[in-house]
Amino acid sequence: MLKKLLALLVASVIAFSPCFTLAQEQGSTGIQDQVKAEKIEKSVKKKRGVKKFKKVKKAKRIKKAVQTENATQSQ
Repeated sequence: MLKKLLALLVASVIAFSPCFTLAQEQGSTGIQDQVKAEKIEKSVKKKRGVKKFKKVKKAKRIKKAVQTENATQSQ
């Protein structure tokens, strides 16, 4: 139990450390949306059928919006 919590803590620190540097470049909303899309994709594994399809579509829509936002900001 303790090892799992420690591993989760380490994984979350590693996962979110590059996000903070990207947040300065992109703005916080892009990172928040990206994290939201990742959470949706992780929750999809538990769903089946129509619910899964809707969640996947939502995650793809969020990711596409973030990509277009990043492209417009870089220009």
